Amino acid sequence: VENLKVGLQNGKQIIFTDEKSQHGKLKRIILSQLGIEESQVGILNATTVAEAGKKGKKPKKVKMPKELPDDPTEEQISAYYAQKAQYDDYIAAMSEVSLGGLEQIAADYNEGRTQILICNKKAEVGINLHKGTTDIHHLTLPWTPASIDQRNGRGARVGSSHDRVNVHYYCGKGSFDEFRLKTLQRKKNWIREILTSDKAQMDNADAGNMVEMQLLLAANPEERERKIAEQVAKAKAAALARAKTRANQDLQNYLKAQHAGAADLDTERGKVFDLERVAEDAAAGLNKIRNELASLQEKQAKAQATLKEMPDLWSAQYDAKRAASEIREKRIELNDASKRDVNARSALLKQKRIVTRLSKAESEIKRLRPVVKKALDDGLLSVDPDVIDHGKDFLLVGDKTYRVGQIYNYSVNRVSSNNKISYSRIAALNFDTQTAEMWGVFTAGGSDSAGKAKDVPVSDLGAETDVTPAELDLLKQMQGGMYLSNAVKLLSKDQFHRYLKSGQLILKDGGTVVLKNGEYAAETLNERGYNMNSGTYRDVRWYRENGENLVYPDSQDEQLKQAMAIACRKPSNPFSYRCKNFLVCLFGEDYITVMAGIGETAGADVIASFLAKRFESRSLWQSAIHYRSAVRGFVNDGTVDERNLTPVSLNVNDIPPQYINQADFMAGVSVEKSRRLEQARQELIVGKGELAQNRYVDFNGYVEKGQVLNEDSFLEVLSGRGTLTNTYAGYAGYQCAEACAAIVIIGLAQASEITPELLVNPANVRELAEKADDALIKMGEEGRAQLKKAYQIKRGLVTPEQAAAEQKKAEEAEAEKAEQTEAVDALETETGIQVRISTMAVRSKRGINFAAGGCFGLQDPKGKEGALYRAKDELKEKFGAKFFNGWRDDSEFPGSWWLISTRYDQEEVLKIVAKH
Repeated sequence: VENLKVGLQNGKQIIFTDEKSQHGKLKRIILSQLGIEESQVGILNATTVAEAGKKGKKPKKVKMPKELPDDPTEEQISAYYAQKAQYDDYIAAMSEVSLGGLEQIAADYNEGRTQILICNKKAEVGINLHKGTTDIHHLTLPWTPASIDQRNGRGARVGSSHDRVNVHYYCGKGSFDEFRLKTLQRKKNWIREILTSDKAQMDNADAGNMVEMQLLLAANPEERERKIAEQVAKAKAAALARAKTRANQDLQNYLKAQHAGAADLDTERGKVFDLERVAEDAAAGLNKIRNELASLQEKQAKAQATLKEMPDLWSAQYDAKRAASEIREKRIELNDASKRDVNARSALLKQKRIVTRLSKAESEIKRLRPVVKKALDDGLLSVDPDVIDHGKDFLLVGDKTYRVGQIYNYSVNRVSSNNKISYSRIAALNFDTQTAEMWGVFTAGGSDSAGKAKDVPVSDLGAETDVTPAELDLLKQMQGGMYLSNAVKLLSKDQFHRYLKSGQLILKDGGTVVLKNGEYAAETLNERGYNMNSGTYRDVRWYRENGENLVYPDSQDEQLKQAMAIACRKPSNPFSYRCKNFLVCLFGEDYITVMAGIGETAGADVIASFLAKRFESRSLWQSAIHYRSAVRGFVNDGTVDERNLTPVSLNVNDIPPQYINQADFMAGVSVEKSRRLEQARQELIVGKGELAQNRYVDFNGYVEKGQVLNEDSFLEVLSGRGTLTNTYAGYAGYQCAEACAAIVIIGLAQASEITPELLVNPANVRELAEKADDALIKMGEEGRAQLKKAYQIKRGLVTPEQAAAEQKKAEEAEAEKAEQTEAVDALETETGIQVRISTMAVRSKRGINFAAGGCFGLQDPKGKEGALYRAKDELKEKFGAKFFNGWRDDSEFPGSWWLISTRYDQEEVLKIVAKH
């Protein structure tokens, strides 16, 4: 009664007692003690319900169909929809039943006409008494935990106007009722654990009841107290375990609701709409194919019936075969259509489940939020308290907690060998599939982007990494590889080698320096080949195996600087073009100048010794032939042709690399060149004297024989064609001895005038030849002819009679030529046509190609009105005449001309023109 007084100050009261016969008595006591009106205390039992309710026949209950499996068969889908239709009819029928007596009593309570309601087990189900309820009083206890939950659930449920409902159990201390209440609570926890736990075995919650019952009846109170204490301790431990299990289950449900609530319900409903259209189209397509198949089967049956009557009818045979073929194809289409129909309906069902879950998510979150928060406050859950406000970012799998933002060793490129050196962040979690969307923070392998990956099973992620933000920042900058210059700015020497050996750092340079067997060498890192399958590209595995050999270009390492400066001065130095970036990092942009100043300075004695040893085995002249060529050149122009000397050059790479004063070495080479040049000059002076004597001997030999060299050309000169000066201008130098001998032999100079010194002075010999040419010109044609005849007779080339005959023949030819010239001139005058012999080559794109003197041209000033135009066809036919239009101002044949080869006689040509 006291509890009722206090409770009524806050809200309504519900009293449960199974003693139906005492309900009226209890009501009178309450009315008397509390002084309230009779209408404010109600009674709910079978009798009062029967009196207040209206009788009506309820429809037969139909169970809701079970959910379909993920990949249902066509029969399962058909059965599901049939059961679903019956269930929908049942729900509709139930909604039409009018309120009964139970609902009437509940309405009086919920609407405030009744403040206190006395109940028995009749009120356990089918009624809501939560409007304004603040206290529930149990004067008696039921026999099952479910009954207690049902009774408490009448007032403590979603929609209550109060945050909490107080429950009062009335038991005598140490009484059997107290034991009974504890047993019911223990059994309730045991049942819940069975339904929610994944344990294979579980202890019976009633196993200790008999012992406890005997303890209640024990004669020794101390023994009884000790036993009770032990049982209480065990009960508390078991209760704590059960509470944690319940808390974890509630947390999982809360997270599930949070994940569902994060989705867009309208979007998901839109997907249902789209999938319904797809399912309808699939069903329509399936029915269409079924009808087509039935039509084909009828067609086949008709054809077979016709064949029975007329087996030899060709058209019936064709129809039967064609129908059978079309039926086979249609059955294949039917099978595909059936699969599409099943898949479409299955996808629709799955999407409807998602929508159903989303629609319930908000209420589920509201219900479970305080439960989970209390479990956290009570220490039943060992998770981040942030799960309350950001549950959609959490996922619990077994004893592991996954959260958006966590970093794991995982390669989004799915290259498992790189997982340990790659890092990815959880960007989103999927509660249903227990997968994560991973965003790469750093992905090993050289790709420019860290990348993303969806639907990654969280079981593949392993343990959360302990990588620091600072290290992740470094790795982000190394994504896709780095040039050495950037790596040196970002990383220390230790970091450089650590990341190289791990395979996380990949260099983008074409090459760099490595240390192998104590020697520095150039290593190619990236080199494009001639095709897609060629070239050099170093991968993660290579860096893991060779990363420790790569040299860090530490600009403070003087020993490394000196070693590289010396290495770059060695012959076949590969560093300057393959490892330029390395040298820039080590020495700076002006690395060539800096390296040139690192090393030793060689003294004069060292340089002299080095050069002497280098050139001691080299002769002055390359060969005897080169020496003779040099002598001839010295005779011709008085200079030393260095091309005939053995080279004494020195390449910079030939200088010992430890020395930096390379200019001093090169200066020493210049001194050696000058010395050898002077030595050559002295030897050539001696050689010139020897050559003079040799030529003088040759000269005397030619004169003694009376035979000149280049005799054919010499005779041409005596015939008036050519000169002695040009005849003896040899390729390798002027033929001094030969020219002087020819001049003396024909009597244009005395042998005594020729000296050895003259024979090695080409200019003076040429001058002597020019004087001889002048003398021949002054002789005239007749004088030269007499000189030629005398030489030929003396040499025995012709007899005196032959010489006289040739002279006569020449005179006759000259006379004939004069007559022809007169005839041509006369024809030119008669026809008015101009005749001109070419002195230059004549060419055009129309097939005209004559050498100098190879053609003569005809031009008629009358043009098309003249005889030349009328005779053109005959000229073309007989002499191959070609028309030429010389449009250039400097042309030898300006204007319109007909060109004819000089093989044809001009007089014959002009005679034909004269006929026209």
